[in-house]
Amino acid sequence: MRPPFFDRNVLASLAFLAIGGSLSNSSLAADTFLQDFSSGLEVDLPQWMGGLPFAMPAKHSTVSFPIQPPETDEDLLVTVFFSEQPGGFLRVFWVDGRNQQMLCENLNEGIGMNNRRTLVIKRSVFEGEGFLTFQSSEPFFLVQRILWQWTRPQAAYLDDTYFAGGFLTRSSEWLRDDEIDGFPATKPSDNWLNDVVTAPISTDPVRIEQGVVFSADLQELPKLARVKLKVSGLAVTSRLRLWLNGQDAGEVSLGVPDLTDPGLAPAEDGSVHFTGWREGTLLVNIKLLSIGENRFQFDAEPQATRMAVKDFDLQLQYP
Repeated sequence: MRPPFFDRNVLASLAFLAIGGSLSNSSLAADTFLQDFSSGLEVDLPQWMGGLPFAMPAKHSTVSFPIQPPETDEDLLVTVFFSEQPGGFLRVFWVDGRNQQMLCENLNEGIGMNNRRTLVIKRSVFEGEGFLTFQSSEPFFLVQRILWQWTRPQAAYLDDTYFAGGFLTRSSEWLRDDEIDGFPATKPSDNWLNDVVTAPISTDPVRIEQGVVFSADLQELPKLARVKLKVSGLAVTSRLRLWLNGQDAGEVSLGVPDLTDPGLAPAEDGSVHFTGWREGTLLVNIKLLSIGENRFQFDAEPQATRMAVKDFDLQLQYP
């Protein structure tokens, strides 16, 4: 049975525990604010945050952040860094004096490892002061950091057919509206643009550190082929190789996160870890492809203990 929403009547009657440091006397009028719950340091809260978050002792950890929306028309981007639990959930909803609105049923993607998700909360949701509330399947708080950013949507030209609305984060990451609206992603289909087709091989996140084979059937051979995917769990200093039909197809070119990205974490051994998804691409030697079934497999160098991929596409250009 699904656990109930956090009851705002309980919020008014219980004594709560403040988490995430202490509030100093000064405050910041900042559009962007990073809240790190592992640092133990005192923090200056921005003016639009009405105090420290409050936790309610319960079977399902419930933590509420008091929000006093600024007098602008900006939307709120909330990037959550958290630890996924297998089969668990992390939901987000808004509570004020008049309503209780579910914003996302579950931020988890089913990968069972550290993850990050961004949720856009439209300005129309904030009719006044209230609480942005996180509730997890566990009795303890799963969130490690939250990046808050008040911003306005923008438009980006994606191809010859349409513009897409979205947001640009402070670390120059472009996020489409349909990626961050809190709803399950729409399953894409083959997309043709002139003589190029983009075919989804695997959209849902999949753990691959134990070896997973993806397959795609071709009715004819293309003159150019390219793979594109997103990968999580792989250190920035590690490499990712593609094996196609049992042969080495080369190293996938992975994006390097902006150094302002809070997901970056240098380690003492010289490696650099990253919480989040990085995009990877590779131009494939078409001599490795065959008519009929083609088998794709990814390996990390050095071997990763936890690794997942999603949005794995095969792009083909035909004569």
